[in-house]
Amino acid sequence: RIQYIEVQLSRLQYIVVHLSPAQYIAVHLSHVQYIAVHLSRVQYITVDLLRVHYIAAHLSRVQIVHSYTHIQTTTHGFNYADGAYKNLGSPKMQ
Repeated sequence: RIQYIEVQLSRLQYIVVHLSPAQYIAVHLSHVQYIAVHLSRVQYITVDLLRVHYIAAHLSRVQIVHSYTHIQTTTHGFNYADGAYKNLGSPKMQ
């Protein structure tokens, strides 16, 4: 079972983690570029990033090892269309 996925981005704005249950991690960049990772069975990884070094996010508890600009979690589902995330719900610091 995969326990963690690590990601480092040069221009990271925020990480949004869906935790009810944890299904995927979405990383939104300034130019609307993202990584979408399905965490239940890790079925797919969509990468549309210019510079990706590595991602670091523990499934049970998100552990940030680098100084990220903004981190928020939500229990609401969010949709992304045209690369833009919408309906993020109410963010709550984890």
